[in-house]
Amino acid sequence: MSDPILTKAEKCMAAWEVYRASSEREPIPLYCPEHDKWQRQHDEVTADWRDAWCDVLATVPTTRQGAIALNDAFLLHQGPDTDRRHYVELVARL
Repeated sequence: MSDPILTKAEKCMAAWEVYRASSEREPIPLYCPEHDKWQRQHDEVTADWRDAWCDVLATVPTTRQGAIALNDAFLLHQGPDTDRRHYVELVARL
């Protein structure tokens, strides 16, 4: 039996990549029609990522692989400065 969080974590990570790519395309100058259009689209992308993340958080992993997927989804958007040693230790104990 497959862990239901695996599909949700995959969807969340994909939504994060879309969000990250959108963030990198912000047009300049700020107060122009192109920026307004980008802002509306970015708001939708942000909502999609938020909904996918909330769906992951609302799902209890039922396997070790599912717990690892949950941690991976969390670590994906924590940034490069996150001390990942603590999370690796947590996963090792699962």
